Amino acid sequence: MVVRILFPNNMFLPAVAGILAVLGHIFPIFFGFRGGKGVAPLIGTVLALDLLVGLLVALISVGVAVITDYVVAGSTTIYILFVFMMIVGVYPKPTVWLSLGLLAVAIYKHKENYRRILSKEEMKIMSTLRGEETEHRV
Repeated sequence: MVVRILFPNNMFLPAVAGILAVLGHIFPIFFGFRGGKGVAPLIGTVLALDLLVGLLVALISVGVAVITDYVVAGSTTIYILFVFMMIVGVYPKPTVWLSLGLLAVAIYKHKENYRRILSKEEMKIMSTLRGEETEHRV
């Protein structure tokens, strides 16, 4: 992350830059503020802030997705672990609040996935790997 290189002693600016990158992917101005769920840029942010912690976060999130058989569980885990990273790391308190806000946005963006899990309509990872189709694919 360029901001981390430019400001090596400032942990606030790189964290905020990463959070803004995630929000920019979720709400892109050029697509009418209708974007994705921000998981990929969040993984990049976590890796850029701390490579070892980022690898651990990725490993845990993949593990959660495999164990639960739902991608959304792994995605949500990344957001939760990012908040935890902001709390226990060397990041200023405002980044904790911003990360909690980002988690709230992620939960809102994934609400349909959670609804489909509860109604047993969400596509499972193993079903996808077996090539099973469903109309609920998002």
